[in-house]
This record gives sequence, structure tokens and C-alpha cells, in this order.
Amino acid sequence: MQTSSLNQIFVIAKHEIKFQIKSFIYWTTIFWPIIISITIIKFSGKHFHINQISNSQVKASLGLFIPFFIFMICISYVSIIANLVAQDKSNKISEMMMSIVSAKEQLLGKILAIYFLVLLHMLIYGILFFIYQKVSPSIILNLFLKNISIPFLFYIGLDILVSLFIILIMTAEISSFITDETQTAMAIIPVMILVTSGTVIAQFFNQPGIIDSGINFSRIFINIIFMIPPTGSFVEPILLTNGNFSYFEAYFNLIIQIVISLILLKPTIKHYQHGLLSSKHGNPYFLDMEESMKNKH
Repeated sequence: MQTSSLNQIFVIAKHEIKFQIKSFIYWTTIFWPIIISITIIKFSGKHFHINQISNSQVKASLGLFIPFFIFMICISYVSIIANLVAQDKSNKISEMMMSIVSAKEQLLGKILAIYFLVLLHMLIYGILFFIYQKVSPSIILNLFLKNISIPFLFYIGLDILVSLFIILIMTAEISSFITDETQTAMAIIPVMILVTSGTVIAQFFNQPGIIDSGINFSRIFINIIFMIPPTGSFVEPILLTNGNFSYFEAYFNLIIQIVISLILLKPTIKHYQHGLLSSKHGNPYFLDMEESMKNKH
């Protein structure tokens, strides 16, 4: 990618970051999970015998928490990319910018901006939980930290980034077919269903020994199934947590998901460009639904 193209992407990203940081919704997205988490930690510390929890129970808790955390991150930023794409379709400025900045640069700039917002999101969480541990040490957090290794934490970080990339591409693809901002929910709902399904499916694998060790048909089949995004991104951390997957399998599947996502990115950019050039361009399903709603009124 040329330097000028990268500069354009960073300019777009910078613009979107400034806009989102001023948004009340963005900061609400950051702080509501913190309030819930602190409440749960305080409640669990008072009403449960935390010291008697075994390592397997801690891993099961991690298996419950990790998919939900990925779910929370994905859902929080799905609406942002959907709104940005929808705004572009109804904004003539974006169409005029096509002569200066390509659709690819515009879309990648928005995705880069969201990644920056996510990193800021995680940084704030890290700082706040560090302060919380210093002010009011939590036994349950200490138990979790003792059972999380650096390699596992690194993998989870990559998995979240890949999950988000897949979800953003899917959302941008669907959003390219809506005709205005009033249809944003239609673009978000299908992605939410996928994310929710991945979170639920992950819980079925939240136990050790669910996959036979060694090379066998069931293991190969599960590996192939979870190479398909986005479900694999939710399930693989659980399989890794409970010792059902090796790091080799987890990283290999993650690489396959990245490749699939990059393949999906090309048509997404094409549809995004088409959407910018024609605000009338829409998916027949969305158009038919909109027409039906108008007829009812």
C-alpha cells in the first residue's frame, strides 16, 4: 500500500476518532460494563466462598466470561460502523470525497478508528481495574489472574481483534445495502444474531475433555467448523481454556479466519463504494421491508 494511501487512511481514522470520542454513547459503552462488573465482584465476594473454588471452576468461569466479553466488545462497536456507513450513504460529502479518497481508504480508515477506540476502551479498563485492585483488592480477580498465563492473554487479545475485524466487515457489508440511517437496525440485527449464536455455542464447549485427544474425525471436523468466522472466534478461547485445543490449533484456525476475512473484505469495499455512489442502491429485502412498513402506515 502506498504512503499516500496510508496517510489518507490515517486522516479518515483521525476524523472518526475525534467524532466518536465526543460521543456520549461511546463513553456509556465503556462505563456500563464496569459498573456491572464491580457489582458482581462485590456480590460474589460477600455471598460465595471464593477461597473454596477449584481451578476447574475458575476455568469454567473464564469460559463463561470470555465469550461474553468478546460479545460485549463486538456488539458495542457494530452500531458504530453501521451508523458510519449509513451516514456516508446519506451524506453527499462522502460521495464528493470519492474523487480524493477511495472507498477502500474510507472504509479502512473507519475500521482503524474503531480499533483505536477499542484499544482506548481496553486501556481505560486496565487502568481502572488496576486502581480498583490497589484500593479494594478482590479475591476473585486474583484467582482469575493466577489462572491466566501470558501466552493465553496474548491469544485472547488477538482473538478479540480478529473477531472484531470479522464483525466489522460483515456489518459494513450489510450496511452498504441500506438506503438511509433509519434502516441501521436492519444491518445490525443479522450480525447480532451471529454474535449471540457464537456466544451461546461457546458455552456448550465449556468443559474439559469434550473433544477426544489425538488425531480423530471429530477433532478434525470441529477444527474445520470453527475455522469459519465468526463462531470460531468465540469458541476457540473456551477450547483453549479447558485444554481441549492446543495453541497450534487455536492459532492455525485464527489465521484461517483472518484469510477468510480478508477475502470478504474485497466485495465489502466494492459494495461500500457502490453504496456511496448511489444512495438508492439497496438490498431488495430491505427495500421490500421498508415498502411494507410504509403501506401499513
